[in-house]
Amino acid sequence: MPVPEVIEAFSIYIKEEIPFRLIDLASVESIRLVETDAVREAYITTIAAVTEVDIERHTSYVNQRREDVIKIIVKSIVKYATLSHTWLKIEPGEVVYRDLLSVDSRPSGPGWDKLVRYCDLARESFGCRFAWADTVCNDWENPKDLQVTTESLFRWCRNAYVCIAYLAHSTTRSDIKRDPWIRSGWTLPEILAPTRMKFYGAGWKALNNDHIDNDKADRTFLASLSEASGIPVDDLRSYLPGPDRVRTKLSWASRRRTAVIEDRAYSLMAIFDARIPIDYGEGERAFSNLMLDVIPRSGECDVFAWAGPCSLSNPAIPQSPEGYREECLDRQLNADTHHYRLCGDRALSFDLDHLSLRVVTIEVTLVRRPARVAMYIPMPHSHKASINEVTLPQPPRWSTDLDEDIRMAVGVVDYGWTNHPNQGRILPGVEYFCFLLYKSSKTVEWHKVPTEKVVFLFNDQELQQELEMLRLTTSLQ
Repeated sequence: MPVPEVIEAFSIYIKEEIPFRLIDLASVESIRLVETDAVREAYITTIAAVTEVDIERHTSYVNQRREDVIKIIVKSIVKYATLSHTWLKIEPGEVVYRDLLSVDSRPSGPGWDKLVRYCDLARESFGCRFAWADTVCNDWENPKDLQVTTESLFRWCRNAYVCIAYLAHSTTRSDIKRDPWIRSGWTLPEILAPTRMKFYGAGWKALNNDHIDNDKADRTFLASLSEASGIPVDDLRSYLPGPDRVRTKLSWASRRRTAVIEDRAYSLMAIFDARIPIDYGEGERAFSNLMLDVIPRSGECDVFAWAGPCSLSNPAIPQSPEGYREECLDRQLNADTHHYRLCGDRALSFDLDHLSLRVVTIEVTLVRRPARVAMYIPMPHSHKASINEVTLPQPPRWSTDLDEDIRMAVGVVDYGWTNHPNQGRILPGVEYFCFLLYKSSKTVEWHKVPTEKVVFLFNDQELQQELEMLRLTTSLQ
């Protein structure tokens, strides 16, 4: 007799945990798209045969929850593959959803050959009954498909039996770091989510030992993948999505590109477990929307340690993940993952077009480096401290207005706290990151000045100072 909890868990799993549309691999002769009802029919007999003995046999430790054991059993039965690849740029390109609906002609070309080879591998090498490929399983003209897929991508890849990665421009492991696949924004969640991955290169030749069915279980291969991607081995092996280590994750994304600007943000939704509307046409605002979702949940102030041009909608965040690339730092941030949760303003106010947070303000004079047009040395007015040289990527608006009384300052973001609730502490021998700020006689608020690198302050003496509320809005820039 079927176990009721197993049947219920199977129904929930089919509805919520796997792609809504899959390729049925039952037929070798054709590629047929099906929805979850077909998946249910394919596995219901096997699911109904699960017994209490099976549940007991899959229980790994004494206090393991029964529902967790049942979910493991269900997941082991429902086997599907996912494909991680980069889209073809040559005509006729990829086979897409609408092509498979056509009854007039069978698709052909490199895109079709890729799809067929992928399906053959999923069926023959990994024993999968179903497979998912973004090219054909999504209706790219359907906004609902796009929204659901973007929000669910990580979960679908995590639940898959295997993720087959196809790096068309690689023939050896050493080629991975130059392959367009490793620089694609969309392959970031696809490299982090799967627990089992197998990598293939040009001509569908395995890039690792053919006898290893999970390249993530091979320490040597994983080390090569980490070097090529800039992602630590521990994250490649076991990654949990969420709004933590935001700056670190954005630095991974800073090395990647997408075909359209909005996808720089949408491809990151899954790794941050973020929910924002998909709206192609909003341009750079998509990244601002992502940050608006992630930053308040993060509580980590180092997300403001970026450089380069700011967002058009909010001067407190960068235009894109490129603001977090390694080249933006000429000094090291604190390596302690908890440090930036424990310092700075934990009661900041962040919205789509403004940031309000308290900083330690230290007024400076910008001294231009001889023969270097855009490079300056900020010199503090009142105490001993050194600040790294700053290069301004574009002449600031105030630099040509010689009649204005311009004041310059750095606003220290990751200061420590004292016993006084509105006072910050800067310790000697510690480096802090800052905003470079300016204020004219005609304005009340400080403005943020874009710099090519993150500004750091190294203090020679302890400083305890009243905090100043910094209000950065689009209207001030």
